[in-house]
Parts: sequence; C-alpha cells; structure tokens
Amino acid sequence: MESNISPTLQKWIKSCLKEEFETNIQESLRKNVDNINIVRKIVHSKEMAVLVNSIRTTIIEQSASISASTLISNSRSQSSFSCISDQTSEDWNSPVNNDESYNIILDKINQNKPVHVRLAGYEILLKSELSNLNPNPIWDSFQKALLDGLIDESRPIFEASLQVHAKLLTCLQSYDVCINLLNAFNTQYYSQKTFEILPTLISGINFKFFLHERIFRIIHLIICYHEEKLKSARNPDKTIEELIEQFIMFLSTHEFKSVTQSKTLNILNIISVLEPRADWSRKWIVSLATRKMFLTALGRSPNLLQQIMNYVHKGLEEPPHSIAVSIYDDPMEVIINGHTIETVTYLHCLCFISQLCAYEAGRELLIENTFDIPFSVSEFLTASLRALNKLSTETLNNVYDVSCYALQFILDKSITLYNDEFYHIALCHLSSFSENNISIWPHTLNIILRMLDTADGSAFLISECKEHTVNFENNISKCPAMFIIIIASNMLQQPLSIMNIEYLIKLFEVIQKLFDVFDAYEIVQCKIEKEFYPAISYFYKKLDKSYFENENKTQQINR
Repeated sequence: MESNISPTLQKWIKSCLKEEFETNIQESLRKNVDNINIVRKIVHSKEMAVLVNSIRTTIIEQSASISASTLISNSRSQSSFSCISDQTSEDWNSPVNNDESYNIILDKINQNKPVHVRLAGYEILLKSELSNLNPNPIWDSFQKALLDGLIDESRPIFEASLQVHAKLLTCLQSYDVCINLLNAFNTQYYSQKTFEILPTLISGINFKFFLHERIFRIIHLIICYHEEKLKSARNPDKTIEELIEQFIMFLSTHEFKSVTQSKTLNILNIISVLEPRADWSRKWIVSLATRKMFLTALGRSPNLLQQIMNYVHKGLEEPPHSIAVSIYDDPMEVIINGHTIETVTYLHCLCFISQLCAYEAGRELLIENTFDIPFSVSEFLTASLRALNKLSTETLNNVYDVSCYALQFILDKSITLYNDEFYHIALCHLSSFSENNISIWPHTLNIILRMLDTADGSAFLISECKEHTVNFENNISKCPAMFIIIIASNMLQQPLSIMNIEYLIKLFEVIQKLFDVFDAYEIVQCKIEKEFYPAISYFYKKLDKSYFENENKTQQINR
C-alpha cells in the first residue's frame, strides 16, 4: 500500500499523526510504557479511528474537487492518492484561476476545519501560482483566513500561514499582505486573552510561550519585506511612500498608556532585539530615493523621536556593559532577560540617531524638532565618545562593538561635525600610560585615522605630538603618533597564534597616513627606524618560516 502513496502524501499523513498523538506518546514514554503497548493503544484508539476517517474523507473530497475545478489534466488519470499528492505535480504550479478553486482552498484553511485539513489547504497554496489572487472577489476572505492562521495556537498552522504570507509578499498584492501582518501583530498585542503572557521588561522574552515567538517572527517577516521592496525602489512610487508611513505610524502607536502596562515590550523593543544596529532604518535612509519619504514620515511622529532620544540619553549617561541571551536546542527555547532588552533598545536607538546625524536632512530634522533637551550634533558625538571611553576601561564586548559602529557611521562621512574638544577626549587617556603598558582602543584608532584625513585633525595631532615631545623630554612616547609606532612594533613580535590581525592592519593604515604628514613623520622618524623597521623584518622572517600554517593571516596583511 505504501508504495502507491506519493512522498508528499506520506509526509502529510505523518504530520497529521504527529499533531494528533505526539503529546500522548511523549507522556507514555515519560511513564516508561513499552513501545509496543504505546503503538497498540494508539492504533486501537478512538482518536485514530476519527483521524483515519478524516483522512479518507479529505482524499475523496480532494479528488472530486480537483476534478471539478479542472485542475487535473484531462490527458492523465489519477488515483485518489495521487490527487492529494498532486502538490508535487505541474497541475498546482499552474495558476488557480477560477472562483470554485479558490472557494475549495478557502474552505480547507478555514479555522473551523481540523488541523490536518487546514495544512493540506496551505500546502496547496504554497505549491500554487498566486499572482492572480488579488483581483479575485474572495481576496478579502482569503486575507481573513490567513490572518486567522497567524493568530492560531497551533504551531504548524501558524508556520504554514506565515509561509503563505511570505510567498504572497512577492506578488502584486504585497502591500495588502503586509497590512495583514501588521493586523495580525496588533490582534495579538492588544488582545485581553494574551495580555497576561506578553513579553515584558520584567519577565523578558521566552520562546517557551508560543505567543512570544509568533510576534517576533511576524515582525521579522515585515522587516525582510521592507528590505526586498527597497531593492526595487529606485523610482519609489506612492505605494512605497504609504509603506514607509504605515510602518512609522505602527512604530509610533505601540506605547501603553496605563502605568500597570508600562513594562510591556513595545514595538521599538521588539525591533531592537531583532536588529540592534537598526539596519532596517539604515537601508531606508541611505537610499537617496527613499530618504526624503522616510524623514518626512518620521517628522510627523515627534513622540517616537522623543522616545528614541530618551533611550539614547539614558544609555549615554550610564552605558550598559553586557548582553545575555540563552538558547537551548532540545526543546528549542530562547530566553532574553529584561536588562538585555533595554540594552539592545539603547543600542538600536543610538545607531538610529547616528544614521540621522550622518545626513544633512536628518540633522535638520533632529535640530528643528522640539525635544525635552535640545539636540546638538557635536554634543551627541562628544557624549558617544565619552561612553565609548568608559566602556573601554571595563571590557570590550558586543555593546562596545555596536557603539563603535554607531560612531563610525558618522566618522565615515566627509563633513566634520565636531571640534578640537572631540579630538582631545579621544586622545586624553593616552597620557596615563607608560611605554611598557600602552593600549589604544579600536575606536580611538578610528578617530586618529579620521584626523589624518582632515587638515584640522592632522594639525591637532601634530600639535599634540609636539606638546608631549616638549613636556615629556625623557619619555617621548607620550606623543600619540609615537604610541602607535610602539604598539605596532610590539605586536609584530607577538606569536602569530595570539596576534590580532585586524587591529594590526588598522595600525598599518594609521602609520601609512602618518608617512603622508611630514611634520608627524618627522617626530616619530627615529622610533620608526630603530624599532618599527626591525620589527617588520622579524615579522616577515617569522611568516616565511610558517607561511602555510598562517597563510590566511599573511594574505590579510599583504593586501
């Protein structure tokens, strides 16, 4: 019998069996019931009889409905088994183009149907061409049925509905489907039924609660959809503009007003967990075609901007130091505590404001907006740098890395948005080191690189070098440029196994630019000739002896 059943039908039947009996099997195994007795009990159970009848009925209905709706080629006969398994054939890959066909599928995915029947309907949709579904009169009914699937307590139904939504997002009706996803989120977020188990800043996020996983996966799909739309947004139309406005409005309105609800995660918290670096907004603002639309929509949401600024001010005053996420494989579980959620929300908002500061239109929006504390780009940069310096004295971790990324986003722009105070804060810690205990933090190196790209920055660095050369005649290494030469020379003599190649390459970039600034090179020339060149010679001799063992590192450096 099994040889006459297609692999797809076998898979579907197994899915039905798992859905129906998995809990009972696990419970019996925990009680150490013998496997043979478990099977015997299931085979002769009332539930099995009902399931078999349902499967038989479904197969018969499927055969009749497909024949009636002309979805089976007249040139090829099929058994009832092959009719249900035609999801792998070319029939379901052709457009489903009549109302009767749509009604049959719609009836199958109705929430009143058994799980296995609904799953069969979803599989038909996933294997079908859906590009012509939008103009159909029952499109609204389809949206409602798919929405019911997204809020269903059954994991297989939710996942099937989410997959159909993902497929429909590539079709002409993508905007309507995106709105359906937003509605599914809102339905669960504001439901009195689910309010008690929504993730909060106190209890954190725990995928043991299926609701937590559902809302995160819905938002993730929306963000992925935005990314795909952006790829085709070179000439953005009204639909793109409405999409941006809709999402900013969605982002702005998810704030509970009740004091008792204030700890419930809002949409900003959820997006921050998914994208701590705010990549979603970077993609909108970096693109010239969508930047104006994005900033216009953002300007209409002053409360959202104020909320983001509150997170930034709080985080810059007392920078958080750590992130903790627990992931378990069996059973699959993700746990994120409230402190980590607040930390990634701060990092997300920090990156978001940095993105705005990197563009003139974004800076104008921030300066013209009426905040509780008036915004200043230079003060924001100075505060960001002080926070990075503070993080560096403790430990370098993911919080430090993302904070570096946020600052670098602005440093990479050609315009200079800071003054000598910024440079001074970046370099002031160097004077506390001795020649035997020298350390330059990665973000400080990035700033020195930026200094050497500008006339005022180079002048400041040279003046700092000359000042420390005069004030510390017995210890010339207090000069920032000298520090760099000493650190590079020391690193080149380290064992390759512990050498930080990326950091060393960054040092080389700085040294290369120092060579282009004559006054700076003149100050460090003696140190370069006596220590740096011999260290380079030693390093390459060491590489030659163990080239094959360290081929990747060698290629990185040689580039």
